[in-house]
Amino acid sequence: MYTAIIRPSLTYAAVVWWPRVELKTAGQQLEHLQRLACLCITGALRTTPTMAMELITDLIPLPIFIKQAAMSACYRLKANYQWVQNHCGHTMIRPQLEQNAPLARVRGDYITPRYVFDKNYVTNIPGKDDWQNQIVHVPEDTVCFMDGSRLQSLSQAGASVHNWTTGLDQIMPLGKHCTVFLAEVYAILTCANSLQSEQDASIAICSDSQAALKALQLAKTTSSRLVV
Repeated sequence: MYTAIIRPSLTYAAVVWWPRVELKTAGQQLEHLQRLACLCITGALRTTPTMAMELITDLIPLPIFIKQAAMSACYRLKANYQWVQNHCGHTMIRPQLEQNAPLARVRGDYITPRYVFDKNYVTNIPGKDDWQNQIVHVPEDTVCFMDGSRLQSLSQAGASVHNWTTGLDQIMPLGKHCTVFLAEVYAILTCANSLQSEQDASIAICSDSQAALKALQLAKTTSSRLVV
């Protein structure tokens, strides 16, 4: 009940009033509130240290949790281009966010939703029976295969494109912050850009990522990576 109802109610609109938690009196009141919750949850003696009970119950100290909620709200607003920054008040949470999470400085790919119904390409996802019966045919002038992957042991991602018609290969290292889905989409985008000169040719781009293909099927997109 505490983590599902009380704490979310307490952190409502924390992005606006989070500077208050840095006051000594407010911090003590928040600590006392969470101490009462820990005593009810654990049934410990009243002399038990608060930090020990927070460790047992896996609860973050409330002042830290409130600042964390404020940073999350700041990042969501920033990603939606709704954050207005100045140099005082509650907006100072953004420098703290970027200091503690440098990845927050990276420009996102979120865009205002766009709807494209008249596309100049067709996506096809053959079923299992089609592959087993070997009825999948690609009678196109140019055929390309691509793949995107991520090696967890090295925390590195990459994408590759193979033009089966010309025999040319492209390999793109994508760093440690790229997901498998983005790697697959980037491979498709790279292949499409490399074939722009073949305007009168019939082109087949083959990918093993259903997630990427289904994203390209949608009429609505909120990612700049999917604007083809």
